[in-house]
Amino acid sequence: MGGRGSSSGKAMFASKGESIGTVGTGIAITHENGKVTNYVVTNGGLREVRTARPAPKSKTMTTQEQVKKMLENSNTKFLSKSDVDKLRKQYQEDRANTPDYELGGGVPWGNKNNRRAARQGRLATRATRKK
Repeated sequence: MGGRGSSSGKAMFASKGESIGTVGTGIAITHENGKVTNYVVTNGGLREVRTARPAPKSKTMTTQEQVKKMLENSNTKFLSKSDVDKLRKQYQEDRANTPDYELGGGVPWGNKNNRRAARQGRLATRATRKK
């Protein structure tokens, strides 16, 4: 299956017959306040789909065991690879439609002075590092 160890790449199976704990699949956790956090399984563990921040990691469990334990909670839902891909695509479309304030997009008067000041600051920092 590739990777290190005999169990790398093997899937665990949920009660519905869907493979969980494999790279690319994910889980959706609904919090008490109604907010939903989506995690995807990566080679490095669990990460949020939108921000790529790592999920709280257990020192005693593998990623697959952690996912299985999370799915025992009634507020957690399994996400297939296609579901995770849809969430990523929605996020990319949302980011594409967000105005770029650093470049002055979406601001009627532009952002020329702030960009100039930021560039001057970067150049000054670079010059002091070289000395």
